[in-house]
Amino acid sequence: MKLFKRLRIKTQLLIIALSTLTVMIFIIFFNYFKVADVVTVKNDESTAEMLFQLQQAQNSDFDVLNRVLTNVAYNKLVQQYLTVSDELNKFELFQQLNNFIVNMMEMKEGILDIILIGSNGTSISYNGSSTFANAYIKDIPSNNVPYYLGVKKYKNYNSLIVGTKVYWLVDAKEYYKEIGTLFLVVDVKAISNKFNPRSNQNGTSLYLLDRDNYVFSTNTSLEVGSKFQLLPPELIKEVGKFDTKIDGEEVTVQIQPISQMSGKMINVIPRDFLLSDVAKIRRQELYIFLIAMFLLAIPLIYITNNILHPLKKLMSFMSLLKNGSIKNLKNRIALEGYAEMTVVAVEFNTMLNEIDNLAGKLLETNSRYYLLELEKKQAEFAYLKSQINPHFLYNTLESIKGIASVRGVAEIHDMTQSLGQIFQYSIKGEDKVALREELTIVECYLQIQQIRFMNKFIVHMKISDQASACIIPKMILQPIVENAIYHGLEPKLGKGNLWISAEVTDTNHLVISVKENGVGIESQALANLEARLGQAQDQILTDKKAGIGMVNVDKRIKLVCGDHFGLKIHSIAEEGTEVILSLPAWRADHV
Repeated sequence: MKLFKRLRIKTQLLIIALSTLTVMIFIIFFNYFKVADVVTVKNDESTAEMLFQLQQAQNSDFDVLNRVLTNVAYNKLVQQYLTVSDELNKFELFQQLNNFIVNMMEMKEGILDIILIGSNGTSISYNGSSTFANAYIKDIPSNNVPYYLGVKKYKNYNSLIVGTKVYWLVDAKEYYKEIGTLFLVVDVKAISNKFNPRSNQNGTSLYLLDRDNYVFSTNTSLEVGSKFQLLPPELIKEVGKFDTKIDGEEVTVQIQPISQMSGKMINVIPRDFLLSDVAKIRRQELYIFLIAMFLLAIPLIYITNNILHPLKKLMSFMSLLKNGSIKNLKNRIALEGYAEMTVVAVEFNTMLNEIDNLAGKLLETNSRYYLLELEKKQAEFAYLKSQINPHFLYNTLESIKGIASVRGVAEIHDMTQSLGQIFQYSIKGEDKVALREELTIVECYLQIQQIRFMNKFIVHMKISDQASACIIPKMILQPIVENAIYHGLEPKLGKGNLWISAEVTDTNHLVISVKENGVGIESQALANLEARLGQAQDQILTDKKAGIGMVNVDKRIKLVCGDHFGLKIHSIAEEGTEVILSLPAWRADHV
């Protein structure tokens, strides 16, 4: 914004004009894309409705075909004909069966043939083409569900072959035995004759495919019975709407399943055709916009000159004052033009009259301002000095926690809150605390470690009420937990578990257990650690490496509670480690 203010007014006006032009073009294109989206949505809805209607019409045809299959397959004449062995009886049944097949074919227009082939070699066909179906017997699954093989050539007809297995239902002894296979040969036109696909003059191409992606109906010039290859096979498997390219042309494709025959209904519409009317409107808007900009440019140029000419005169006068002698301050300027520039000229002349007085006032004001700033800096310095006190670190942690809370960084808030509690706890004057207070700090420490290790381990706590009230030396439990995490759970692959328990025994001893299923301690390392636990007490002060670790905790317990108390370690390599702290079960009145 500051850079814009420093530009010449002519440049600013040019930028405003170009910005207006850009906004108008953006609005035109924005409207175009919004309208295009609406047109696309409406087209998708219309296409979905059309496909739904087609699907309903086909389902009606499929239901008729399925009923024909069922009526024929389980007709008593058919059952007897496929199982009779006597030739005379078979001939009599053939005459009756032939009339029955004729009646069944009249149930649905477009049935070209009904072919029945028995497992014993018996066959019958209305058109005498039973051998046509022999090649497809093995393709019919062994169930009583109609199976649509797809588009096949039958006596120069593009036909749809539907088959089903026939099972014996008469004799209970051989009930549901497979006795043959039944085929319907249907003209593909009978599947879609209830729906007249829209002419592809409107740009929409519709393809109905069988299970093998052969076309059995289309409103394009693509030959029925040919393989559909406009889309890759992996795209044909998709169901729904998507955009793609066919021969370099962007198209919108909608695919719906034909569940009865495991086929597909594919609707393809070019994007250019779909949006052609919208694009035409956009071009007209651009033409109107260009004409309007040309007509507006004439008064704009006039107004711009009316603004710039007085300004140039004023700038020339100001340059004369800047580069001339002090006598030029007595000169005045007269500007002609729009009302605002006249006001500017009057005010500018008034400014020249008062410039000397303003200069004096300005000097006095600046002097007072600098004095005030100096006093302000001194007050700020004194205030900052007063804020530095022994609790600086704790207050800093509280500030970080507050910032994390305001900015929604939960991890930093939780870690600083926990660290603050640990710090405040560590500087308290008491040497002994209740176990529940020590556990609170351990929980704060565990919260920090859970965030650091991204919940690598699960904590299990089991503390009895009697144990939580016991008094113990401060800061003896946290080092043990820290050792369990860093030397046991951190090197472990995968998640681990940490168990912390405490109870009071019958002998009035407080027993605290810290156990983990980490990497454990090798036998030699465990022996060395147990040896260090038996060293003299002054080792706590001289062995800096041990710090406030397990050796220090053991020595502190022995110093405060007696030599028969302390800690013990049980560990098995690759299975885990358990540290047991033994202390007297002191109550609050002991302190």
